[in-house]
Amino acid sequence: MFGLRVLGVFVFSDLRDNAEIQSLAPESKLRNLLDLFCYGTYGDHKTAFVPELSPAQIRKLRQLTIISACDLRRLIPYDFLLKSLELTSLRELEDLIIDLFYVEALFGKLDQQKRMLVVDSAIGRDLRPDDLPILKSALYSWSNRVDSVLNDVALQVTKATILKKQWIESNVCVSDNQSNAQTSAKHDGSKSDIDSLTMDIDDHPDIYPEGSSGPSPPLSQLSPPSSSEKVRRSPLRVLQKGRKGGK
Repeated sequence: MFGLRVLGVFVFSDLRDNAEIQSLAPESKLRNLLDLFCYGTYGDHKTAFVPELSPAQIRKLRQLTIISACDLRRLIPYDFLLKSLELTSLRELEDLIIDLFYVEALFGKLDQQKRMLVVDSAIGRDLRPDDLPILKSALYSWSNRVDSVLNDVALQVTKATILKKQWIESNVCVSDNQSNAQTSAKHDGSKSDIDSLTMDIDDHPDIYPEGSSGPSPPLSQLSPPSSSEKVRRSPLRVLQKGRKGGK
């Protein structure tokens, strides 16, 4: 099949679902060959009932094996890949990996000092029909975890909104109380200044303008003397007059 050796093609489900392929017998070599490239690795081709592979197909199968290894681990030793792919040349292994980098089937780097492939990400391969229930269960669990996280986030947002509202209301209340306190203090201060000024003037009559008699005396001081006071002063006046007469 031409699609099995095309550079950059690593998914074959569309080809496998073709009507002509589906019409083939389940154990036919051609169908087994397609299943090998959909789901298998390099080591499987020795025992599979398939036609003899061309060099291009062997190269593609080795690259598919590298992609499958990237799905299992992120740090892959060169020795592991050399053994899995039955290679002895390190240069040939690195060329296979570099070609995967080039067609963006694999993202990572080659650590030649540590003789290791460092994987960032890789494309996925075709899924076996038996793997679909497992994938469905994994996606269902992931969906539940996402829903749980979203519910927690929504709850935290609601709490934050309530706390923000309470904080704003508290600030408004504090601001109003401060304003009222300042207004009251200003009013009380003005009244106290007036009372203090009046008391200071009363205590210092010398500050009244010239010709002013000062503060008005109490009414008791302005009332005429009583008759008894007149009687008490009369003998003194008589005595003074007598002394003048004796002289």
